[in-house]
Amino acid sequence: MAEGELPGRLSINAWAGGPGAVNGAAGDLAGWAYRQAIPAIGRVLFAERQPDLLDWTDTRVGWGLILAENEALSVPDRARAVDAPGPIRDLLSDRSDAPVFRYRPDSPNRRTTLMRYFADGRALPPDIAASEFGLGATKIPYYLLICASPADIPWELQYLLNTRFAVGRLDLDDQGLANYVAALRCDWPAATANPFAPVVWATDHGGDDMSGTMRRYVANPVFAALSGDPSLRQDAVILDRDHGGATSAALLQALAGQAPGLIVTTSHGVTYPADDPARLAADLGLLVDEELHYAAAPDILSAWEPDGAIWYAHACCSAGSSAETIYAGIAALGSDITRILTSVAAIGSRTAPLPRALLGASRPARAFIGHVEPTFDYTIRQPETRQALTGALTAALHDSLYQEDKPGRVGHAFRRYFEPIGTAATQQDMLQKDYDRGQPVERQLLASQLTARDRMSTVILGDPTVRFTWPSTAVSGAAGSGH
Repeated sequence: MAEGELPGRLSINAWAGGPGAVNGAAGDLAGWAYRQAIPAIGRVLFAERQPDLLDWTDTRVGWGLILAENEALSVPDRARAVDAPGPIRDLLSDRSDAPVFRYRPDSPNRRTTLMRYFADGRALPPDIAASEFGLGATKIPYYLLICASPADIPWELQYLLNTRFAVGRLDLDDQGLANYVAALRCDWPAATANPFAPVVWATDHGGDDMSGTMRRYVANPVFAALSGDPSLRQDAVILDRDHGGATSAALLQALAGQAPGLIVTTSHGVTYPADDPARLAADLGLLVDEELHYAAAPDILSAWEPDGAIWYAHACCSAGSSAETIYAGIAALGSDITRILTSVAAIGSRTAPLPRALLGASRPARAFIGHVEPTFDYTIRQPETRQALTGALTAALHDSLYQEDKPGRVGHAFRRYFEPIGTAATQQDMLQKDYDRGQPVERQLLASQLTARDRMSTVILGDPTVRFTWPSTAVSGAAGSGH
């Protein structure tokens, strides 16, 4: 491909139910990239002496809850979250009656403010982009937990908040929510998940299938960091075509044998069959192995208890689906990509079954990080130089989570991963002006758009304050590992 030339075909990490890659003829890529808007990142305002963002109990940092608006309640009752499930009310009590915010779907300000109500009848809408962090009346805590399905509080709010805050979501049934909050409140006592035995599982179907790109640019660098750490080297495991095969059976065996605290998987996610919405919803985002099989959530839980694990799944729809895809119009009508985007959007906004099962298990996982949309090959490596664009993932999954003195909180660990969204918004403005002047910047404009949107649609499920716990003596060789 000549310098500056746009591709004629695109490839995504979704599975259409049979062998072969999901490729499609490109649509009007230059027009699509030019017309889209990327939300700008807000300026972060710190106190004169910067607080430790790992300490959510600091009033200058804070933790808060986001619920759907409920106009049937009085303002004081909305402030007290009387409509929240019992386990969430217990959590609020534990966390010093943290602030409760409401998302108002019909408000013209829903993308710029969150509504906060007070027991004395006041109502204030702090600004998402410019409010300071903390627990003050006009502030927004750095750590935010959305307790709602994406049908009630859309993924788009989480995308927006991710550009400034450490955000998680809980969308569980009553029993699952009780299980998760009980573990969260006592910080997973005697958890069996072993952070020092991480498992990386990476499919590679060969040819022009982008699973190989994910393996090279996501899984391999993460495993190199994990296995190069003296405190993790002994028990870190990778399962790929060079190490036993990335099959569902091998993954289940590793989960049962290793009891890993960290699981990192790269694969296609199930987006099939397009003509059976019920089955598509039931299997949405499940991880397709190198033999085109996949394990359902009950199969995984019958082999392994997540019990404090953190799982990162780089796969299409591994976190869920959205009724309004952010990639509408990117591929030609009638292409496999357009068909998949359309059929997934048709099942509505929902959380995928695997994270719901893991987070709602009797001994639940701490967090699940996944994608609501497909990943395009453009977003993993720079198209012209082939430079890896995934360094922030390695930093999040190793450098931040595995700190000896203060293990990283999962919401804060992914802060660097979301930061380029703001840079991309500035790039977009500049590239649009270059495009208007007739400069050949279509390819750069497309790459900027896709990179930003891929990171936008990465979400954390679970409370953003969770982190691994271990005695300070547990990390052997810490000085040599750079911890």
